[in-house]
Amino acid sequence: MKRRTTLNKIICAILTAILIVELFACFGITLVKNTICSREYIENELEKVNYYQVTKNEIEESFKYYVLQSNLDDSCVENLITVEKVKSDTLIELNKYFKNSKEDIQVDSIKQELNNRINTKVENEYKNIMTEQDKKNIAKLVDIIVDNYTDNMKTIGSGFEIIHSISKKLDKIENIHVIIMYVITLVTIILISIVYIFGTKNKKIILNKYHAIAFMTVGLMIIITIIALSITINEEEIQIFTKGITSVIIDAIKSIKASILVFGIVSFGIGLGISILKNVILKKYLR
Repeated sequence: MKRRTTLNKIICAILTAILIVELFACFGITLVKNTICSREYIENELEKVNYYQVTKNEIEESFKYYVLQSNLDDSCVENLITVEKVKSDTLIELNKYFKNSKEDIQVDSIKQELNNRINTKVENEYKNIMTEQDKKNIAKLVDIIVDNYTDNMKTIGSGFEIIHSISKKLDKIENIHVIIMYVITLVTIILISIVYIFGTKNKKIILNKYHAIAFMTVGLMIIITIIALSITINEEEIQIFTKGITSVIIDAIKSIKASILVFGIVSFGIGLGISILKNVILKKYLR
């Protein structure tokens, strides 16, 4: 009987270790698939942090640098692009990777409008007669500004490309596989109950210390990790590519950390609840 009890404890301990891994894996894969690897999540984040307006303002500031260097009034580039244009082109880049779209960003309207503005400014306000060299210089300036815009769009596109490469790897894990993982986790919980029951005199105790250990371990590890990360890393100091991209990344990190912390607290609470319930049941059957 003693050998049987020892064997049961060993099996329960092994199953508990497996359960801990399964809980981490199930939650981790579900979280990643439904956050940074989800097109809908990315779109929501872009809206949430006002990415399009922030990016428009940032791009326009870079435009002003070029026109001022050319001794032109920065009014030439004020509202040259709209929030709607930035949004449309950002989504084109997003769809390029997440929907395999072949659509390209169109800049002809920006180029034409900028050309008209500069020509009008030079001819009407500055009263200058443009030479062929002036026209070449203006065309070069327009190309530089337009290229600056497309480069900004490609920068966010490169971020989407990285995310999509992760997403493609996770796509191999279909939703049905995730469901199967959760079913296996549930089966592991049931197996712990069965093995434990065979090794104890109290045959009605389904919830036991091994369940409590698994959930409390996962919860405690997550809580400690998130607290440690919050103390050592200040998200506000992160600077990646542009202000718009940085704001998206910072907000995503905060929301993901919050989700992980909630999972940790819930997991620890479940383990604590099982432990308390188990003791209550034990007292009932030991009377």
